[in-house]
Amino acid sequence: MASSGVDMELKEAITQLQQKKLQTNQQLMFQSRQMDQLQKDVRHRQLVLEELASINPEGRVYSSVGRMFMLQPVDEIRAEIRTKISASEEKAKTLEANKTYLEQSLKEAENNLREMIQAKHGK
Repeated sequence: MASSGVDMELKEAITQLQQKKLQTNQQLMFQSRQMDQLQKDVRHRQLVLEELASINPEGRVYSSVGRMFMLQPVDEIRAEIRTKISASEEKAKTLEANKTYLEQSLKEAENNLREMIQAKHGK
């Protein structure tokens, strides 16, 4: 009778681990897609900065604002792009830290289940 209670406890723990693993994998895939998009955005902005470097500082440069384009000084646009690049890099660092946390959390849950199984079978 006691062994069926132990089996149910283990079965419930395994089910919870499977659910946690599924959720974690979904979150990791979502974060991976976000990281890929951020890297593409940063690369695109770096290419734009390289192109802006070849433009005369007094040249005409337009930036899009909704459905229209607005004339802006080259230095303003460069500063704006650099700000966006640094914001994207910060977000990438945050996503990487969160990814590490999720992986550690999943590993810890797996280890806890292993310990539980060993403790139940060791008795």
